Amino acid sequence: MNAKHEQLHDVLSAFWDQNVLEVPADEGGADEEIAIDEPLVQLDSITAVDVLLDIEKVIGKQLSIEKIVRKGGYSSREQFIQEVTNAVDECLGASP
Repeated sequence: MNAKHEQLHDVLSAFWDQNVLEVPADEGGADEEIAIDEPLVQLDSITAVDVLLDIEKVIGKQLSIEKIVRKGGYSSREQFIQEVTNAVDECLGASP
């Protein structure tokens, strides 16, 4: 992992920690209904857009939101970091 990837990973990890929606642990049985207000993803795409400014500071270039942030959000830290890093690499013309 090069220095930019390490910085990007650190930025994305910190952003995840600060913005993740806590999904409650499954305390009930299988017969229990899921409440409508429980999140389906831990980090929604609207919130994820905010990380773009931090990414741009790291790479020194403006990026297109549509090419970086996945519609629908992210269900895990690993998914968020991997998909955003791959999207940044693709925009920069680099291979991951």
